[in-house]
Amino acid sequence: MIQRQPDRDRAAARLDTLDRVSRTLVTAVLAALLVVACAAAPAPSAAPATPRSVLGERDTRYTIRHDTVDRTYVLHAPPGAEARADLPVVVMLHADGSTSEGAIALTGWSAKADREGFIVAYPQADRGVWNDGTSRGLAGRVPNGDVGFIGAVLTDVDRHFKTDPARLYVTGFSTGASLAWLAGAELGHRLAAVAPFGGQLWPEKLNIARGVSLLQIAPGADPQYPLAGGRAVDAAGLAVDLPPVARSRDRWVNAERCQPGTPLPGPDGVKVRVYRGCRDGAEALFYDVEGLGHVWPGGPTSGGLAGADRIDATALIWEFFRTHPRP
Repeated sequence: MIQRQPDRDRAAARLDTLDRVSRTLVTAVLAALLVVACAAAPAPSAAPATPRSVLGERDTRYTIRHDTVDRTYVLHAPPGAEARADLPVVVMLHADGSTSEGAIALTGWSAKADREGFIVAYPQADRGVWNDGTSRGLAGRVPNGDVGFIGAVLTDVDRHFKTDPARLYVTGFSTGASLAWLAGAELGHRLAAVAPFGGQLWPEKLNIARGVSLLQIAPGADPQYPLAGGRAVDAAGLAVDLPPVARSRDRWVNAERCQPGTPLPGPDGVKVRVYRGCRDGAEALFYDVEGLGHVWPGGPTSGGLAGADRIDATALIWEFFRTHPRP
């Protein structure tokens, strides 16, 4: 028994040593596996940034039913609008593929409305495409359905604020401009003036309801609506053949029975044609802006773009609207 005790002690010591080695190895293996797992795992990505809405506290999105479809528009009311009883209304039509918010960010109309005291409505095209009177886009859905939508927007705005029926206006950019041309013809019984920026007047037959004043701005280097017509690139990047912008102008002044007036002086690179004596006391002004592309000059995003420093489109259009109420 005395001889076996050291053996048992030595065996226990060996077991204790093996146990310590085993625990050390396990710890090392676990640490190594943790390092490998961390290296293999993808680095945590930053949470996607939430796009900042351009809508402010004076903006409200409304939904109205038109032609069996729910349609929306954003209404911007200037401070103090609730106490007014004679608010002018400007309807701003975005380009194809854009949105109400896109028109707000592009043009600066809301800031202008706050300074001058008028309402701006930004309608949203159904599926992003306007029916401008051509066979393109949604024209087959309801003939001239978007002109009726503009009228429905004006009616709905008057439900929320007290507007001046003699100072209702429509402007638009690109295809929105083509729809503004068309609204001037079809909604003359309600509108005082329209201001298409770019675009063309497409329908061959015009149902002129009443004389409406018009200011049209044509970019001189617009690849989508070239002044001289010819090969162009549309909003989808497809090549199309277009007539000269002058064709739309001639059709408008003929339908409105306007007479040419003395051209106005404009800034460098800007040509201004004037037509007066149109139906019901209306007049028409046509601006050609040399070197300007398919942009909205003077807007928040136009800085540094070619030709964009020649005019401020929003300021120019508002001045025209302000001085052209419906007789």
